[in-house]
Formats: sequence, C-alpha cells, structure tokens
Amino acid sequence: MFDESALIDALESDAITGAALDVFETEPLPEESPLWVMDEVIVMLHCAAYTARYYCDVGKIVRENVERLERGESLTTGSCSGSPAESISIVGNRRRPYGHSSRPSSGPSLRSRKSRSVSACSYRHR
Repeated sequence: MFDESALIDALESDAITGAALDVFETEPLPEESPLWVMDEVIVMLHCAAYTARYYCDVGKIVRENVERLERGESLTTGSCSGSPAESISIVGNRRRPYGHSSRPSSGPSLRSRKSRSVSACSYRHR
C-alpha cells in the first residue's frame, strides 16, 4: 500500500525519478488521475509480472515436467525470471505495458499510434 498523492508530489518535485505501478488506491485508475499523463510513470495492468519471459519460462517448466512424468520422476515447480520492463511497448516517449494502451477510454490506443515492442524472449523449437 502507498499514498498515491504523496507519490504524485514526489514525482512532481523530482524527489523520485519514476514509478511503475500496477495497483492504485482506486481501481481501475480514474480517468482524471494525473498518473495517466506523467512521463515518469509506467501504468500497468495488475498482472505486470506476467512478461514475455515469464511465459517462455512457464513453457520450459511444463515441458520439463512432462518429460519428468514420462521418466517417473517427481515434478518441479521451476522458477520464472523476467521483469515488467522486459515486456514494454514504447509509444513515442511513453512506455506502456505490451498490448495495453494505459490510457483512459477517450484517449488514443496503441493500435492508432506507431509503436514497437520490446520482448525478452524468443521461442526456440527443438
């Protein structure tokens, strides 16, 4: 939990240089929130940990467990790596979660703007 207005004040006064948020005092984040338009803020879905790298790792864990099951071995929970920054779309000078416009409904969407995606993982087939 955090004090959203204190965070906004700290960002505006340069006490901190940025924030990446996937939870807010009021959810969904109200359209009038200044967080939507602050260049120092990345507004994410409440699943920011689920990056492209995470899904690659989960696929590897599932494959490994199928192979372990076939050999009669115990299963593993594995571990997933990656961070929200590994799956971010860049729109102009704004960073937003991949596939999410992070804008109030009245604003432009990623589909209507030139964007590129930064991905942490590429799938390799055997």
